[in-house]
Amino acid sequence: MLTSRRAQISDPRVRELADAIIEAQVKEIAQMELLLEDIETNGEMGDGTPLPPRTAALTPELQAEAEAAVGREVTPEMREELDSSR
Repeated sequence: MLTSRRAQISDPRVRELADAIIEAQVKEIAQMELLLEDIETNGEMGDGTPLPPRTAALTPELQAEAEAAVGREVTPEMREELDSSR
């Protein structure tokens, strides 16, 4: 969040995404604090069975959404760079 807030950004697409990240993180931190307080006060919900985590993999659906946000054609070189960064 701090990186997005302090960044000198001139591309409006990147600024919009950075602002959305900040907004989501501020909300999620508040939500986590409220959930932890509720658990401390009222106990956990559910039957105690551990829940499986969501994968952190970039699925084809998420990649398509990311590519659509670029607003221009995504070149093979751009896809290769994305693949190499993971």
